[in-house]
Amino acid sequence: MAGLRWEPKSGCMTKNRSEISYRPATDADWEAVLGIFNRARTHSLPWLPMIHTDDEDRWFVRHKMLVDDEVTLAIRDGQPVGFCALSADMIDHLYIDPSAHRLGIGKHLVDRAKVARPDGFTLYCFTQNENAAAFYRSQGLTVVEEGDGSGNEEGVPDLLFAWRPSVHSN
Repeated sequence: MAGLRWEPKSGCMTKNRSEISYRPATDADWEAVLGIFNRARTHSLPWLPMIHTDDEDRWFVRHKMLVDDEVTLAIRDGQPVGFCALSADMIDHLYIDPSAHRLGIGKHLVDRAKVARPDGFTLYCFTQNENAAAFYRSQGLTVVEEGDGSGNEEGVPDLLFAWRPSVHSN
């Protein structure tokens, strides 16, 4: 994305940190996206009911997510380590491989969404995913609705977050 460059936070560089680049996902990336999706869910959402089969998840990533959404991949050491799937007005999915947590990838992907959707966007986050909810709040998103789980497939309480430029300057 022109004009938007990833910059690490002051003092957070380590000798193990590699440069991270970003690019649009292609059809050929479906296995990498699915791998990130599965590893991130297993690590960060172990309490989430698994309601779809592996075949259903493969189909979803290949024929729904990569077709209907703008998917941006984060690449570290030549390997995809995160992605953001953005629809017309919503971040449908944002997952970071557990091996790449706390490197600024999520912040960069949210910042890209702010540039790509200057009129604002929303996203859902499970209430129990406290780390993600805290992250979204730190990025200027606000909770606009709390759900009891009746509105999602998993039946798990969730939060609807929104970013609106009229409310937030970044």
